[in-house]
Amino acid sequence: GINAEYGHLVLVVHGIGDQTEESWFDLKKYVKGFANQFEFMSASHFPDVKYRTVFRTIQWHSSLHRGRNGLDRAIQKITPKGIDYLRSFGNTTVLDVLYFMSPKHAQIIIDEVISQLNDRYEVMCKTYPEFAKEGKVSVIGHSL
Repeated sequence: GINAEYGHLVLVVHGIGDQTEESWFDLKKYVKGFANQFEFMSASHFPDVKYRTVFRTIQWHSSLHRGRNGLDRAIQKITPKGIDYLRSFGNTTVLDVLYFMSPKHAQIIIDEVISQLNDRYEVMCKTYPEFAKEGKVSVIGHSL
């Protein structure tokens, strides 16, 4: 059995908007808090479960906006200057909805999410060999 090793990988895919350390919503920070609560609740409500759960985030936003696609540079040139918060919200959040509805950009998002899901799974299997045999994987999609 898995015993005290990690036996469950939960992958949290962020939704629209910039959700990095530089933004107002740092997904990693919130997932860490969620993981701490999850561990507390698991220990108090399911004391017989011997394996642990690890949470990892999947960040596709940077790939679309700042990565090889570099959409932020182009958008910054054409969106009106003025109210910084409103401009930022439009450039990072409203446009994500439009990007996701566009076949070309939606595929970039999907490819990035798939790549990161596979990467996180491979790292988990290499780090915890028993996980590769018996581990469980869950995916949580946040506002997609």
